[in-house]
Amino acid sequence: MGRIRGSPWPGLLMLFFVGLASSQRIFLNSPDSFVVFENPDLLIGEEQEVLLVVKVKPQTFTGTLFSLKGILNGTENVRLNISLINGFMEVDLFDKIGHKILKKPFSQTMLNTSMEAQINLKIDFNKGTLVFRVDSRGEVSHEISQQIPIEGTMLTMVFGSQTSKSIIGCMELVVLSTKNNNLEDGKTKKIAENDVSECGIEGRCQNFDCGQGRCLDLEVPTCDCSTTGKSGPNCKSEPPTIFVDSEKDQGVWYSPLTDDQKPKKIGMQFKFDPSKEVEGVLLAANLSTSGAMRLFVVGTKGSLEMGTLASLNFTLDDIKGFHSLLINLDFSKNHLKLTADNRAPIELEWKDATEGIAFKQIAFGQSVNQAPARDLGFTGCLRHVFVDHLDILDRLSLNDPRISSYQPIVSCEQKILMGSIGFWPQIVGEMKNGEKEKEKEKALIVTRTTESLVVFSEKDPNFADIFPYGPKQKKPQTKKSDCENADATRCRSGSKCVREQGVPKCECLPNNIGHFCQFSTLPRTCAEAARLGLPRGATRLDLDGSGPLDVSVANCVDANTSIIHDMPPLTPIRDASFSTHSLFVLSYRDFSDSKLATLIAQSETCEQKLKYDCNGAPLNFAQNHTWFHSAFHNRTVHHFGQNAAPRCDSRSPTSDEGILRDFDAGVTRVVALHTSGDIDGRLSLGELQCRGFAKSGGVLFKASATLPTVKWEATHFSFHFRTAQEDAILVTLIAEPRNRIEVRLERGRFIVLLWKSKDVELKVVVETQHQLNDTDWHMLRVEAANEELLLSVDGVHGVMDRVSQSSLPKAILYLGSEHGGLEGCIRSLSIDNQPLDLKDFLKKGQGVLQGCTDHCTTNSCQNEAKCIEDFGNQRAKCICKYPHIHSGSTCEMNLNHASDVSFHGGFLRYSQFAGNPLLDQIVLSARTDQPHALLFFAHDHHFNFVQIHISEEINVTLTLNNRDNVYSCTVTARPRHEFSDMKWIQIVVSHYDTSSTLTIDADSCSIPAERVLSSVVVNQFHLTKTEIDLVEVPVGLYAPSNPEPLLYVFVGGIERDTHSQRNEKRLAPVYQSSIPDLLGCLRGLRIGETIVNLRDTKFGYRPEDSNLIRNGCEFGCSSLSCEHGGHCAVGWRNYDPTIIQKTSCDCTRTSYGGPTCGFDDGIRFDGHSVFEFAVGEILKTVIVEGETKFPQLLKFSFSARVSAHSARQHLATIRFKEPNEKTRFELILNRNGTINAGAIMARGTQVLNFAGNFTDGYRHFIVVQFSKKYATTVMIDSLRKDFDPEFDQNFDLYAAELIEIGGVPEGIPAPQNRRRRQSETGTRLSSNYEGCISNLIVDYQRSRLTFEPFSLLENSAHSHSNKVRMMPNVKADRVRCAKFEEPDALPSYQNTVEFPNWETNFARRDYTGHTSLDEAQSDDQEPNWWLIGLLIAVSLILIILIVLCLWCCCCRKGETLNGKKPEETMPLRSNSFDHTFPGYQQPNHKAKNNFDIPAPDHEFDEKETPSWAGSYDDDFDKTLTEGMDEGEVPHAQHGEELPQIQLQHTSNETTPRNLPGRQGSFRNNRQSPSSPLFSAPPPPSRSPVPVAPPTLSPTNLAKL
Repeated sequence: MGRIRGSPWPGLLMLFFVGLASSQRIFLNSPDSFVVFENPDLLIGEEQEVLLVVKVKPQTFTGTLFSLKGILNGTENVRLNISLINGFMEVDLFDKIGHKILKKPFSQTMLNTSMEAQINLKIDFNKGTLVFRVDSRGEVSHEISQQIPIEGTMLTMVFGSQTSKSIIGCMELVVLSTKNNNLEDGKTKKIAENDVSECGIEGRCQNFDCGQGRCLDLEVPTCDCSTTGKSGPNCKSEPPTIFVDSEKDQGVWYSPLTDDQKPKKIGMQFKFDPSKEVEGVLLAANLSTSGAMRLFVVGTKGSLEMGTLASLNFTLDDIKGFHSLLINLDFSKNHLKLTADNRAPIELEWKDATEGIAFKQIAFGQSVNQAPARDLGFTGCLRHVFVDHLDILDRLSLNDPRISSYQPIVSCEQKILMGSIGFWPQIVGEMKNGEKEKEKEKALIVTRTTESLVVFSEKDPNFADIFPYGPKQKKPQTKKSDCENADATRCRSGSKCVREQGVPKCECLPNNIGHFCQFSTLPRTCAEAARLGLPRGATRLDLDGSGPLDVSVANCVDANTSIIHDMPPLTPIRDASFSTHSLFVLSYRDFSDSKLATLIAQSETCEQKLKYDCNGAPLNFAQNHTWFHSAFHNRTVHHFGQNAAPRCDSRSPTSDEGILRDFDAGVTRVVALHTSGDIDGRLSLGELQCRGFAKSGGVLFKASATLPTVKWEATHFSFHFRTAQEDAILVTLIAEPRNRIEVRLERGRFIVLLWKSKDVELKVVVETQHQLNDTDWHMLRVEAANEELLLSVDGVHGVMDRVSQSSLPKAILYLGSEHGGLEGCIRSLSIDNQPLDLKDFLKKGQGVLQGCTDHCTTNSCQNEAKCIEDFGNQRAKCICKYPHIHSGSTCEMNLNHASDVSFHGGFLRYSQFAGNPLLDQIVLSARTDQPHALLFFAHDHHFNFVQIHISEEINVTLTLNNRDNVYSCTVTARPRHEFSDMKWIQIVVSHYDTSSTLTIDADSCSIPAERVLSSVVVNQFHLTKTEIDLVEVPVGLYAPSNPEPLLYVFVGGIERDTHSQRNEKRLAPVYQSSIPDLLGCLRGLRIGETIVNLRDTKFGYRPEDSNLIRNGCEFGCSSLSCEHGGHCAVGWRNYDPTIIQKTSCDCTRTSYGGPTCGFDDGIRFDGHSVFEFAVGEILKTVIVEGETKFPQLLKFSFSARVSAHSARQHLATIRFKEPNEKTRFELILNRNGTINAGAIMARGTQVLNFAGNFTDGYRHFIVVQFSKKYATTVMIDSLRKDFDPEFDQNFDLYAAELIEIGGVPEGIPAPQNRRRRQSETGTRLSSNYEGCISNLIVDYQRSRLTFEPFSLLENSAHSHSNKVRMMPNVKADRVRCAKFEEPDALPSYQNTVEFPNWETNFARRDYTGHTSLDEAQSDDQEPNWWLIGLLIAVSLILIILIVLCLWCCCCRKGETLNGKKPEETMPLRSNSFDHTFPGYQQPNHKAKNNFDIPAPDHEFDEKETPSWAGSYDDDFDKTLTEGMDEGEVPHAQHGEELPQIQLQHTSNETTPRNLPGRQGSFRNNRQSPSSPLFSAPPPPSRSPVPVAPPTLSPTNLAKL
């Protein structure tokens, strides 16, 4: 049952149905609104058909639209429910017990807010079908899965909902009919309603923009913003705030006109000043009779008094933020309803008043004259204050004479800025009402009212939890203070609790998310880290997610988790000199016993190698003379991991080797009993190595199969899945009919977690860039903690908040579903952190089979098609890599065949299509070597458009409009890949009911908005992002009113001035764009079902010059052999027919040079030499106009000497002559291996720090881009950072005087605090560089202004050879620098994680425990059953006694959070590395990485160690000195290394494709600040803190 876009509605409205109809337009004012229509004669007859047509205009995204109830014999027999969930329409049909009876795909129909839509629906109970359509969209058909006795059922229509939250908006019942009934409208009546009114008149309001607000037909159309959370004339501005102080008798007064003195509703939001008493009068009113109404609050308790007539009490939520109050009044019934903090409403009726009640004056934050004298006003913040539709605070700013304040008032933002100083803001002048919109760029607007001064903020930057910061805004510095103990204990994972504006907030560390930072985004094992693409080596793991275990650092090598311990190889455990039994306690680096046990439980297999060298020292396991204890439940091991008896038991000089596996691995203690005659026995114990995922045996689900497992306790579940389906239900949890959780796969890329209960319906969606239905394994995890749910898929995360964990369905977890379930495989199931073996749940007839066989061993697929498994038929099939291009059973048919054309400066234009390229699917392939290129652009006469372009080499962006809003989404190339490497990429643009999608090969991005074209000329576009590159359509192309229809499609470029021939002046309209035309190839263009032949010269416009567009795209790239990752580059504009070879190797991203990217021109620096390039002398002879200056580049590669340095090393320094001689740019290699890039100018210094280890001996690549127009940008390897564009001024390399490489010459005077400064001990704090630097390039991106200075040293004939020199005057040591750590691949991610410093107290101890055979019995020996039975009996008696004691004493435990300590006393969770103890000193050693990596050119000191055990001495090496020297003043010229600070990032993804640092190569002549290249680099790790060794007291030793 699917959806067909644009399919015709099959004549439903042509059927002659008669029945319930109403022309009344009902407006639902609030989430509690509803209205019920009933006609007792409207019955379902024999035909059992129902036709329903409703017009809706919602203004909120979530809530019930309407429901249709069938009543039979006085009870509800069937119910149809139509609702919105985040804008998506949900259609559900329920039987009489509340079970859903529709078989339907997940609805993807979206209703736009503030736009009217008509819902047509037909139910045929005889045929068992439900069909609906929205407006002119395609119909959606569902099957009714259950027969219902429906004849004679009476229908009742409900707008909104009586039991759940309603939508806010306008509703109109057009038709509700059954066949064969002819009813009179006069019998239809409302039988119940709540908080509804009539909709506005469309004639006046239809063209009036109220955003999500409601248009009212008053004297002039007026927007009612009371339900939107917005303000202003169009309900699009943030609501103003005011600060009122009871001590200053501040407040706001409203004097309504006579006709307005009986309001229907009064609403407000307020927040107390935490420094004052939490009490006071919030609202008061002078009544025409019976005194005054007042509403006051004390703490969380409140009261509302209607003079002397009646009163009610209410309760507020215990929160520190804004509270909300809403009062609904019905004066005709003397009825009032109060809603506080969205709790259940409280109703009140008052006695009749002789003259009626009217509100003559209303005061906010202050008492009124008739109130008791003891009343105190309110001190705090007010916002969103409404009386009916009137926005009180907005009208106050506009000098409304009805609203006043008798004391000066400031906004809450201004109050925060003033702090305790108490200064008063300066009046900057009056503003007219019409000028307010023109001042949107100003942060503060000051207006003078009639009797007060009010300061309003256009933006609300201080409420960061409500209003996010724009990309160019600086976050204001808010005053922070420590939290109280109760608040602080709620912050998890080492996060810090601070109070901002009195509100406690947890500041999360990187890799933690959630309101309380309770969720970890770190992998749990190295197997998981490898699947997420994280670098090998030191890796941070969180073994239990949101559980109690701290983060640990493990060594990840080839997806294996490796943990070293402190027991040296060849440790003597038996020796002739020993006279007592021996005990050895092992400590594992950063892993406690509980962490080891958790790791072992989560791994597929673990192992640990052993070797015992002996001479007259038997093991004697059988006699219990030797045994081990493992970490898993302190398991006792009495074997050596081998089947045969130990050879050492013969007492001959020999050795034994073995492997302990799984639960026996992870040895924590070794016990060796002393026997007479022992000579020498030495034990070597290898690292603990774990790999894979626990319970990885998969099961195969056939269609509509479900597998019940165990009960979920609402904490955690996870599994891996693989499928070829686009839509499937993966998990179902049902506690009761109206409390269920579903986890679904949708459209192959979305994972949706939906929780529906009787009180709430919540949804969280996680979108991945890659496909999830590619038959590869994908990881899914759900965790619940602190009233939130975390959904994770392949390292992409989403959080569902406002979750009541006690309400979650604690029920049997079902994998798959009987309707729309998974067809594929699942493995590695874990529920509540307990790995489960899926085969234990298999039963016959379930449709679930053991195993998940790969049927793609023989692959006959063509054209790069992928062989995947047909899980239903258990066979292989071919999935075409580009299904829009290839077809056939093996994808042998190719649309791209003989369709490619190359663009050399021209473009194609088309204007005739059978379909519409603005709405239809677009398919094309592209190939280029250019970093920026416009591929496709189409537009019509209303300025509707679609645009596709490449930027920064690694981004392809789709940009389009939906009415007057412009949207874009970008697909970024995967790490170490780009889109500008002369390889074909497949591009597909598709439009769906609720989104538009761009797909590049296997990766996609989506625009989450329905594709809607404007029907009128768009005069101004609203950008949904701050920076979007758009093609500008020429003004005057067509008339602004009633334009002639047209539709242009441009391929490969647009019509520009540059396309004019010779000296001609182009008279045709000229388009403008900063995106250059394509220099490259296109092929296989299809728009809708129309295949566009790009080679057809008769179709569309083509340039007259045949050189500009040519058929074919073969330039000889296949004959090139580019080294080190270089790729083919084409001379696109070289039209000379005599030049045959027009291709070369592009070495831009390789750090190498030469014709094949294999040349490396390097110099070895010894710590004393410096290379100088006097570029200023050359620039004196060059004249370049400022407007024609392109960005300039400095590039070089380096490999530093691997050694511990006591001083910083200068890589490069550029000295500028402008604006003064002190201006310079520096690159410093710090002592801890990081790099500082510093900009030193007259007004100050700015420093960028690049975290990582750049002194590892491998090759690294630096590119610096300078520009007078743009901020200076630095890229190191693939990490890019930008200097603050507002910092003083930008560098211009045309003003450079001298470039120094490798240090600073002795003869140059050092400014204060500069290079030669020494510490008090005489140690130099800075030195020249030691290592290799190669391929230095200074590129001004102009002909004859690209220099390779190193090549000039030995070329005395060159005119610039006298501009370079080595100092001191020695011959340069020319060498080739080292290679990258991974050959031919630019490092994409610097692993900044370090192993913690680790010092242990490993030593032999005397074992004094029991040694009898009975008490040291091994696990595999026969147990004493009588003893076990006795223990069980005693345990039962003890349990009964404990229960009786608890019952009698009625003990009450303190309230806990997540089953842990009470919040009032629970300490903050410690930092994952904070394992310090009193008196424990910082060790001087740290553990060394023991994994294998490609050797750099420099040699490392190595010692011979066993291949598996490693030398004890090699486990540690000297730690590089971190941080600044004690007492050192911060360097004015930046030459200090910055501390490794953990930075907070908004992105929660851990997959490398979304890691920061995906950079272009600076080949462009422009910058795009909107590019993802401007993202911050990955956060460096914290400085290591020592891990405390285990300590054992004599008492504990005796117990072992």
